[in-house]
Amino acid sequence: MTYIYKLHDNVFFHDKPPVNGRQLTADDMVWNYGRLHRIGRFAGEEPAPQPWGTRSIPIESVTATDELTFEIKHSRPWADTHRALFDDCHIRAFAPETLDTLDDPNKLIGSGPFTMVEADLGSSITYDRNPNYWKDDEKYPGNRLPYYDRIVVLTMGDEATRLAALRSGQADFIGESGVARIASVASVVDLQKSNPGMQAWSIAFRNETSLSMKLTEEGPLQDIRVRHALQMAIDNETVRDNYFSGFGEWKPMGPIGPAWAGYHNAFDTWPEEISQYWVYDPEGAERLLDEAGYPRGADGVRFRTSMWINAQRANVGYHELQVGYWKEIGVEVELTALDGATLAGKLNSGDWDGMVANWWSGADYGNLDSSLGSFRTGASFANGAYNFPEFDTRYAEYQAMTDPDAARRLAKELDMFVIEQHPYIWGVRVGSFNVAQPWVVGLNGEMQIGNCGWEGPLVRSWFDSQLQAELN
Repeated sequence: MTYIYKLHDNVFFHDKPPVNGRQLTADDMVWNYGRLHRIGRFAGEEPAPQPWGTRSIPIESVTATDELTFEIKHSRPWADTHRALFDDCHIRAFAPETLDTLDDPNKLIGSGPFTMVEADLGSSITYDRNPNYWKDDEKYPGNRLPYYDRIVVLTMGDEATRLAALRSGQADFIGESGVARIASVASVVDLQKSNPGMQAWSIAFRNETSLSMKLTEEGPLQDIRVRHALQMAIDNETVRDNYFSGFGEWKPMGPIGPAWAGYHNAFDTWPEEISQYWVYDPEGAERLLDEAGYPRGADGVRFRTSMWINAQRANVGYHELQVGYWKEIGVEVELTALDGATLAGKLNSGDWDGMVANWWSGADYGNLDSSLGSFRTGASFANGAYNFPEFDTRYAEYQAMTDPDAARRLAKELDMFVIEQHPYIWGVRVGSFNVAQPWVVGLNGEMQIGNCGWEGPLVRSWFDSQLQAELN
């Protein structure tokens, strides 16, 4: 329950007042973890911003033992500690001198590869190269990162605008986080036809087409036979081959994605008595619905339910296909697409029923708290949709384990437990696309380095200026 970390001795804050390029020290890390966890000098203050996984770590104290060494003590063991302590979604090494200006993006000071020049939120953000960045390129030892002198991040609200910027050469790279990537396979194929040499990489680190089912209220979805039937009614393999032009993975997965070697349960290894419910079999689906007590009525409808999706992020066309498949077996689903803020409010209030867009299956996150842990009773990531007391008990055991091999075995068992309970509808795990001009060199299709290191690939890429001049 004690972790000791040593900082590199050549990490410096950006050379801007009031920090003026001073060295990053262990005292700075004590300050940052104290602020995040409201311990030490921050004890008793209001909850910190950044309510992510690092906040879940049961940290009791953080102490600097010398200028570059600090010690973290826990109140209890926690299996995800190493992955979460320095998860870049959660911890930022800010300078204590900047506490009063952290809410001003134009005054942010860090220790990373680029320094903030100007932030005009809603329009653009400009960064310049940090000449004192500490790290060399792993692929080319001796090359000090980063390569670019300046990066301008443009805000473009819709995919059509982003594609137009690529075609015209206004944009060199589109990708990184969230909705910035190109979602449409057809758009990328068309772009490469009109702009030969345009680079594109399909990125999928979780399933964004799956649907959580609300199992905490009475209704048809409480019956596992109904959940099986809804899955069996969808021909994901055919949808992958046609609607998604062959991109994506139709074979279902549990919460833990394939990047977790030793934890992931590959579909081809599932027992047949389980896997049979995850493949296309509409006749079998109808039999299960009959057995569950939902025969067709005079209008051919067995029951009705709802689906809620994010209009900005969801693949609406795919979900419309799901609705069509379910209609074939006598289940009518009302599809509602809401903007992200409205949907979040509805989910947080619990004012929803049926099914909702789910991101917590087949996930390759840097820790399991966001994927496996999302199936705990009342978990916010799953919108409080599940109630599996046995899972809760065993997940608590997993979190308290200190033997990594035993923790891995139990995590794999928990992954299979979720698969057996079938609490979500598996959709095709299909990626969106990072796209770059031909003259962008050094990218290999990475979306990020680390759990949220969106800037990582750009830090390690550069321009072939001669090729750029030739093509322009």
